[in-house]
Amino acid sequence: MKGIKAIFGALAVAGLLSFSFSANAQENGNRDENGKIVRGAYETNEFCDNWFVGVGAGINGAMPDLVKFDGYGLAVDAFVGKWLTPSVGARVGWKGLKNKTDEMGKFTQQYIHADALWNISNAFSGYKETRFWDVIPYASFGGLIADKNYEWVGGAGILNDFRLGGRVDLFVDLNVLLTKEAQYKRDGRFYMPFSATAGLIFNLGKTGFSRHTSVTPVVVPVPFTTEQYNALKAKVAALEAENAALKDKIAQLEARKPEVIVKEGKSIITPATLYFDFDKATLSEREKAHLEYFINNLPEDAAVEINGYADKTGNATYNQKLAERRAAAVKAIVEKAGVKVAACEGKGVTEAFGKAFKNRVATVKVAE
Repeated sequence: MKGIKAIFGALAVAGLLSFSFSANAQENGNRDENGKIVRGAYETNEFCDNWFVGVGAGINGAMPDLVKFDGYGLAVDAFVGKWLTPSVGARVGWKGLKNKTDEMGKFTQQYIHADALWNISNAFSGYKETRFWDVIPYASFGGLIADKNYEWVGGAGILNDFRLGGRVDLFVDLNVLLTKEAQYKRDGRFYMPFSATAGLIFNLGKTGFSRHTSVTPVVVPVPFTTEQYNALKAKVAALEAENAALKDKIAQLEARKPEVIVKEGKSIITPATLYFDFDKATLSEREKAHLEYFINNLPEDAAVEINGYADKTGNATYNQKLAERRAAAVKAIVEKAGVKVAACEGKGVTEAFGKAFKNRVATVKVAE
């Protein structure tokens, strides 16, 4: 019995210390050039992405009235879950626990549970798919059956996830529950079953999370030939030229003004194109200034049509809602300025404006 207690104690200490090791020793490389922790935004997590299943075994025990150790036995663990973000996930599972007490003799416990997972390694140190050790506290709730006695119980635990490869991880799960001692045919108030299991986690579907701002580094062979060096030099020159062209384009966009066309004696202002940041439906101060200029140059008593768009990144349904929100944001500013809105519509995904960042727009034009 002393040996079992020592094992549980060592595992508990390991769980409490794990965050310190994981957040510091393992994560020093997950930072930008300024030393700041790198975080999202992350691409849309589809339904089939980032699922996992786990199987394992270990030992369990219990403490009546939370003061002394009772029996112990074999624990079998199986679960399935999904990561919703790099830091938040959920799982459901089953634990089969064999135990022995003076009152009940040998008996089997069944614990069917649902858990809310919080990866504190990702939450505090930034997401890193290749991190060796992730520390995941969780809250647990479910039904416990002990020798045909059924009781709703709650508990908590720490799931330690050790990366073995892209698809397979090793886990050590420390769990404790709180239930009524009458569940175990005893006279006290509380009974605390706890378990320590270890096993394998298998990652299913698309694994990991991709940042929208992530850049894939160019891997240069070393040593490399003169031809490879010249090819790399030419590629760098082309990228520098493209970067210079983009800077010029940005400068042109910042300096642009709506063009006024005179037709049949009437001044008609050309459509205004207003750009949004990624996944945003609020205009920057610069774009608000462009819209204000457009409004101030409208013909008297003119009405406008507003259309919102999104780029093709992510889920189509979400992008439709985002386009509608962008159109609505422009409409609110236009109406506040006293201009009549003849039509306002979210058009959803478009590729009409070229590269992705150019398609995060709303257009405003004079209604026919």
